[in-house]
Amino acid sequence: PFLALGIEPLLAARLALAVSGFLFFAGSAYVASALEMPRSVAIATACVVGLAVVDFSVTTITADLLVDALLLFGFGLVGGTAWPEQRRRQLAAGLLFALAYYAKAVALPLTVLLVISLTGLRIWSGDGGRRSLIRAFVTTLAVCGIGIAPWVLILSAKYGRLTFATSSRMAHAVVGPPDVDRRSPILLGFRPPERGRLT
Repeated sequence: PFLALGIEPLLAARLALAVSGFLFFAGSAYVASALEMPRSVAIATACVVGLAVVDFSVTTITADLLVDALLLFGFGLVGGTAWPEQRRRQLAAGLLFALAYYAKAVALPLTVLLVISLTGLRIWSGDGGRRSLIRAFVTTLAVCGIGIAPWVLILSAKYGRLTFATSSRMAHAVVGPPDVDRRSPILLGFRPPERGRLT
């Protein structure tokens, strides 16, 4: 959005990182609140997270803070006590996880692992009714699946097989002998996508 306002690309990237850093900080505070952490622990967490966010956002230009912020808000919803009973929290968590996938595809396996783990832990510990937990689990992942379906369909149509991400192929391609510069194109500056590529 900052580029559309005519802001220079590097400054626009830094502004986007500042917004992402704020969202990450807010997501951490939300998790502390949702998990009902003691106030002293929440304040200590805020201090550590705040310092880490400032350092990371100054040294790196990446979508990591944004995807982590979205995952934290989703985690706060799924980890909260009201998640098994409140449909809107299940829907919101699914939408947040879908948005995290759009920010970075690695969010999809992380989402599945996170929701499975938290649901399993809650069933095992007896925190909530088994039936409501399974319903919340299915609803959250179904909403996430519906949210990501358009992009998965576009990628799958383009590549001729079920595809939810292409970044792993790129990461694999940059590993090899040191005979050529194998650094990721992301590290070499802003580049328009090749003709025929979606990103």
